[in-house]
Amino acid sequence: MNKRAIRITFFCVVVVSVLFILCVLGMKQLQVIGSMKNDSESIAETTEIIETEQILQETEQGSEEEEMESQEIKQETQETEQLSQETEEISAEEYYDLESKNDDNAENEVWDSQTTFSENGDQGENVIINSDDPFPYYIKVNRLANCVTIYTKDEQGEYTVPVKAMVCSVGLRGNTPLGVFKTSTKYNWRYLYGNVYGQYAYRIKGPILFHSVPYYKKDKATLETEEYNKLGEAASKGCVRLSVEDAKWLIDNCPEGTTVEIYDSEDPGPLGKPEAIKIDTSSPNKGWDPTDPDEDNPWKNVVEETVQGENWAKEYVGSGDSQNGAATLSEGDSQNGAATLSEDDSQNSAKSSQDQSQPVITISEENLTIQIEGNGYPQEELIEQAKSSAIMLVSSNVVVDDDLFYTNVLQVESVQKEYKEDAQTAEKKIKTIRVKVKISVEDDHQNRAEKTVTVVVDIPDS
Repeated sequence: MNKRAIRITFFCVVVVSVLFILCVLGMKQLQVIGSMKNDSESIAETTEIIETEQILQETEQGSEEEEMESQEIKQETQETEQLSQETEEISAEEYYDLESKNDDNAENEVWDSQTTFSENGDQGENVIINSDDPFPYYIKVNRLANCVTIYTKDEQGEYTVPVKAMVCSVGLRGNTPLGVFKTSTKYNWRYLYGNVYGQYAYRIKGPILFHSVPYYKKDKATLETEEYNKLGEAASKGCVRLSVEDAKWLIDNCPEGTTVEIYDSEDPGPLGKPEAIKIDTSSPNKGWDPTDPDEDNPWKNVVEETVQGENWAKEYVGSGDSQNGAATLSEGDSQNGAATLSEDDSQNSAKSSQDQSQPVITISEENLTIQIEGNGYPQEELIEQAKSSAIMLVSSNVVVDDDLFYTNVLQVESVQKEYKEDAQTAEKKIKTIRVKVKISVEDDHQNRAEKTVTVVVDIPDS
C-alpha cells in the first residue's frame, strides 16, 4: 500500500471518529435537555397540584366556616323562637313564680318620696278630694276594656265619684287576676320578667303590678315602642301597663293600702276609655314615652312630629286632663306652640231659658241583673264587689234627657243579702245581693232629679 492510500485511510478514520464523538455528545445533550424539560414539567405539575390542593383546602375550610355560621344562625333562630314561644305560652302560675323572683333584684329602686296629692285628674269643680283621708281613691281595672277608672268618695263616704280614667294593657290570656286587692310596694324602677324594666311600678298583688310600658334598659330613652303602641289592648304577661304619666299619678296620689278592684265589663266606665297615644316608630324620639314629665324628654320640644299620619302636638303638655280623664294632643297649632287639651263645648249649647224643668232619668230595670264569681271570697269582699258591679251596671244603662246635666252621682243606699245553705257542709252562703243605687242629676240651672233602682247581683255556685 502506498503512502497516499495510508493517508487517505487515516484521514477517513479521524473524520468518522470525530463524527461519532459529536453524535455521542449530541445525544447526551439531548438527554440532558429532555431531562430538564421533564423536570420542569414535573415541577409545574407538582406546583399545580399543590395549588389545587390549597384551593380545595381553602374551599373546604370556607364551606366548614359557612356551615358553622349557618348552624350558629340556625341555633340562634331556634333559641329565639323557643324563647319567644316560651314567653308567649307562659302560664299565669309560671309567670307569677318567675316574676316573684325579681323582688330582690339589685337594680330595683324603691320609691321613697312622700305621697303628694296632685290636681291632675280631679274632674270638675264639684269634685272635692279630702287630703286628710288616708285612702282618698279607689282604683278599678276593667280587663275587657283595658281601662282604669279612679273613684273618690261621695258625701256618704262611698267611692262612687269618678275622677280620672286611664288607658291600660292587662295580661294576655287572662293572666291579670280578677278580685279585690290592696296595693303595697312602690318603685321608681323595677326589674321585670323578660329582662326589661318598668318605671313607677306599684304592687297590686304579689308579682302583679301597675307600671309603665317596659324599657330595654333602666334608661328613659329605651322604651319598647311597639309595646307602647299596644296600650288599650291586652299585651302584658299579667301586670297592668300604663303610660308614664298615669303610672306616676297612681304612685303620687294613691297611698299603699289603696283598694284595687279588677273586673270584667264591656262598658269601660263612666268616664269612658281615653284614646291611647301612638308613636311613629320612625321618629328619632321613639325611645321616650311622650307623657314622661322628665325635663329631658325630647317630645317636650317637638316642633312637628307625625303620629299615625296626623300632625299633632307642637309641645306635649301633661299637666291637665280632658273630661274623660286623659290628656289628649291638639291637632292644630296653638299660638304659643303648645298642645292644648280638648274643652267641653257645652257653653256653646247653653239653653236660653233659665226656667227649665227637671232632667228626666231613664233606665230599664229589666237589665239590672248581674252575676259575680264567689271564688271563696270573704263576705265583706263579695259585698264590695256587688256594690261596685251595681254602680258600673247602672252607669252603663242610665240615660238623662238633659243636654246640660253635669252631675251624675251614683251612690249605694242599701244592701240586702239572701242566703242559701250548702247541701254538703250545711254552711250558709250568700246567694243574692240586692243593691239599691240612687241616681242624682243636676244641670247648669240647678234643676235636680233623682231615681233609685235595685240591682240584683247573683252569686252562682263556683
